[in-house]
Amino acid sequence: MLTLVKQRIEQAIGRLGLEEVLVFDDGGLEDGLKAVYVLEQGSGEEWRAMGRFIRLAAIYQLTPNATLPLRLSADALPTATAFHQLPLILALYKIIGHLFTYKRTSLQLQQASNDAYRIGNVSFRVLQEGDMLAGHPYRRGYQTSAPAIRRDVWLSPFFSSFLVRTMLVSWWPEEGVDNRRVLTANIGRDANRRGRLMREVISERQGGITVDDRWDEGNMNHANPVDFRRVIVSGFRPGERVAAYLYVGVGFINLRMTEARVGHRSQRLANRFPQSMPS
Repeated sequence: MLTLVKQRIEQAIGRLGLEEVLVFDDGGLEDGLKAVYVLEQGSGEEWRAMGRFIRLAAIYQLTPNATLPLRLSADALPTATAFHQLPLILALYKIIGHLFTYKRTSLQLQQASNDAYRIGNVSFRVLQEGDMLAGHPYRRGYQTSAPAIRRDVWLSPFFSSFLVRTMLVSWWPEEGVDNRRVLTANIGRDANRRGRLMREVISERQGGITVDDRWDEGNMNHANPVDFRRVIVSGFRPGERVAAYLYVGVGFINLRMTEARVGHRSQRLANRFPQSMPS
């Protein structure tokens, strides 16, 4: 029986693409069944989003010794009752959050006051679908399993977007981690190319993942909110060792990456940053 349970765990990890990022400690039958249970919850996209975050977190040195895979013990796995007290993707992060640190501060998910949560020194609130007006763009794509997040004057459409944005904005620099700006293009706020990049649906198969957020001064009905986007192009796939992303701000687009430059600035990007850039 235990052998069958271990096989089921391996199959689930393979199906979710988590082979190189997550390992469950060998335990007894009860521990194995708990692992199977949490791995088989949801559509699978919630675990895949966690896998992408784990890979990026390792690059930004938020994991122990900046190494993978993360090792989970049975003690970290909740009961089914405790597991379902949170939206699914928050429950998944709670399982692994104690394995991340920033400047020696744990990034475990904690319950705060007034129905808020805290990760490290970052507090946030989970939004319900009814918290947003019918025409709000984040309501149209709302997912109960991966809800929108409010942090002060900022909104994120999904918890996974909130995690990655917070890592790129608040949880760096760690010692030895660079996040250099290697290219900047100045554009107008209403430029067509910015609008296209902000609206376009970009899939992982197309070579990137989008991390969107909105500034609205804490007012969901703000007349002139400002949308921002980061397009992660490297660091979230198996085997990638450097992170790179486009940041679409107001009036500019930046290309940032963790890779150290190996060529002269007069050379093309593919020569200066061979790991991040396509040849």
